[in-house]
Amino acid sequence: MAFDVAAAKKEGYSDAEIAEHLAKQKGFDIAGARKEGYSDAELLSHLSGSPVSDWSAQAIPDKLSLGDVIGGATLNAPKDVWGVAKSLFKTVTHPGEAMEGLSNVGAGAIAKLFPASLPDWAVKKTPEALAAREKFEGSAEQFGEHYKKRYGGWENIKRSVMEHPAETGLDIATVVAPVAKRIPGFKLGGKELPAEAQAAMKFAEKEKLPISPDVFTQSKFQRGVRWLTESIPVASEGGNLVANKMRGKLNEKIISMRDNFLKDFGLPAPGTAKAMKEQATGLYKEMLQAGGEIPSQAYPNVAKMVEGIANSADFKSLPTQTKDILVKAVKEMAENEGKLSIETVNDLSAKAWGGGNVRSFNKIQNQPTMGKLKEAISADLQAVETATGAKVYEAYKQAETLSKSKHSAAAADTLWNILKNRDVYYQNPNTGTYYFRPAKFKEMLAQKESILSKQLKASPEKLEQIKQFADNLSYAAMDIAKLEKAQSVTGTMKSLGFGGGGIGVIVAKPILAVPAGFDAILAHSLMAPKGVLKKWFTEGMNIAPGKAVKKAAKINVLQIGGREAIRQEEEQ
Repeated sequence: MAFDVAAAKKEGYSDAEIAEHLAKQKGFDIAGARKEGYSDAELLSHLSGSPVSDWSAQAIPDKLSLGDVIGGATLNAPKDVWGVAKSLFKTVTHPGEAMEGLSNVGAGAIAKLFPASLPDWAVKKTPEALAAREKFEGSAEQFGEHYKKRYGGWENIKRSVMEHPAETGLDIATVVAPVAKRIPGFKLGGKELPAEAQAAMKFAEKEKLPISPDVFTQSKFQRGVRWLTESIPVASEGGNLVANKMRGKLNEKIISMRDNFLKDFGLPAPGTAKAMKEQATGLYKEMLQAGGEIPSQAYPNVAKMVEGIANSADFKSLPTQTKDILVKAVKEMAENEGKLSIETVNDLSAKAWGGGNVRSFNKIQNQPTMGKLKEAISADLQAVETATGAKVYEAYKQAETLSKSKHSAAAADTLWNILKNRDVYYQNPNTGTYYFRPAKFKEMLAQKESILSKQLKASPEKLEQIKQFADNLSYAAMDIAKLEKAQSVTGTMKSLGFGGGGIGVIVAKPILAVPAGFDAILAHSLMAPKGVLKKWFTEGMNIAPGKAVKKAAKINVLQIGGREAIRQEEEQ
């Protein structure tokens, strides 16, 4: 006769007392089961052979409402998740037992459904074969009864969701898994951004800049969401404060970028161009002095270049200064057995540019002729230094390196003058806080582009990178402007960690009924570099239900294996 758990509980016995009583009767190791993490209620259900609902102090109604299901699932979810976790842990720590359990279930199902497919040893009527078959079919029946109890009818399904939400979800995943790959993924939200906006978005994510999403999308709807988020009246005015605090961090980050601007683009420190020029001039003088102490030398590579230029069809189109130097070199070689003085070689290096007009020079043979002439000079000077010992090459090499650097240094000076220009910043007269103005920076950079183009002619890619940097920063202009406006209102920012500044309320607050702090959460999600709402509004959220289902199904296989392994252990 089955033990009446409900009556025992009515008499005042606890779950633990009843479970211990039944365990003694059945010879069950209750201490070991408790060590595995099973609760008294779970053990009592197992030992009595009846679900908790049959003897619970609070009877569960025969027909469950949606509220009953949701409420019960919420209460039972932590315990059920823990139960699934225990099964998974058991599977991982006892893989042999788990695999045996799964094999038993699978073999039992085959024995019942497809007896003809079983091997001979399983069909034979020997005691061993019959025992094996009984074991397999018993395992299958156990799990069959388990699922029949759980999902046999709509009320059982609802009860399963209420009592075992985690396990039920996994069971559903197991059924749906075979067709999961056919479930199409989809994209939620997002907008196709122009190329420049996409580049700015990537830049903001990389540099962790909290910029409002609507400046990238230009969406009126998203602009309205942001405005509403910052205008909801709650006690803390959280949305407004969070948004402006993040804008303050944005401004600080950009000013920090300014301080590291030249270094990040591989440019020298400002104010070094003059010193570099003077040092290079000194090195050229050292070269001339060392070369002047030896007779004229043969410079075969230089001679070949000079003769080729002088005899080209484009010679007449070269600047007068360039033509004069080339004619002088040709005449000198003709009068001196093909040899040149160090002074003429220096003139070819320093003055053959024709006052900086390289375009006509490079027309010759449709190639960068000046660059090749420099290479020829360097090669011949190295040969002369090796042959004579005169220190002409080393000084020339160092001077040329400095000459190239001085152009970059000049570009650094030009950029630094823009970066420190007072028009690029606004200083709050009340707080002393400085605000970077990206739009003004971009405007002044465009005004100096022709000068920078000459100064960075050796590395034009740097100018393009700087222009891209300005384009990216321009997307921060709206947020910093709003911060400026907020700071202009009397108030204090000490609570926000800004020191002595202040953010005040800028807009009149509409009346909306929302939970306190909800606006702050929304504001953070909108503005944070990797905020969920920002991603949703700009890039969109990629949803792949098929992958999620298949992943859950794999977990459920482990869970079933863990449960079966535990059952086997209990029976031993």
